[in-house]
Amino acid sequence: MLFAWFAVAAAFQSAQPLLLAAIGAVATLRPDEAEELLTPFADSDDEEIVAEVEDAVDLANAMIGEDSDGDEDDE
Repeated sequence: MLFAWFAVAAAFQSAQPLLLAAIGAVATLRPDEAEELLTPFADSDDEEIVAEVEDAVDLANAMIGEDSDGDEDDE
């Protein structure tokens, strides 16, 4: 479903703000899948999109790390 939103947003260059928001949302909604879902956008000619992908993947990786640390503390 998320990929469908990316496809729609990518089809319209005027929808760049929507695409940037969707990329950012993936990091928090699906951190485990963020890198896989966002990789196709990392090759964009648009520097803002590439930067957003890098930030989102970094955030997702940080969230995954926080989750695993938190789980260890709870045990």
